[in-house]
Amino acid sequence: MAIIISPKQLTNRADLYHQLGMLVTSGIPMINALVMTQRNPISGSSRAVIAPVLELLQQGKTITEAFRESGRFPEFDAALIEAADKSGRLDQCFKLLSSYYNERARNVRMVISGMAYPAVLLHMAAVIFPFLSYLQHNNLARF
Repeated sequence: MAIIISPKQLTNRADLYHQLGMLVTSGIPMINALVMTQRNPISGSSRAVIAPVLELLQQGKTITEAFRESGRFPEFDAALIEAADKSGRLDQCFKLLSSYYNERARNVRMVISGMAYPAVLLHMAAVIFPFLSYLQHNNLARF
């Protein structure tokens, strides 16, 4: 993943896991679920993320190996998918990852909105105070 992560990227990842979780819960095999998700991606980035995993699975790799070797998923995700693959609970894992990424997106949005007000104040101060100083210096202000 990128160094700077936007809430949209996190939400897209959550949506991808949600879609995979729903398909696997419905009894659809993992390769078919990935093919269906690739054909009807939630976002354009989902297609690029799924393609290497699907290719590795079609080459005979396990689900764990495919997610790890694709290089498109964080180690945290790969570790959870490995545990779920061993326990047979991939559906639960995908739902857990979906809620995890939704929560991270919500937290990033809260941080951004919390920083917006001070940033606006700082920028306003950077514009207003020099302007007032200019007016005072040139005796244009008659307050």
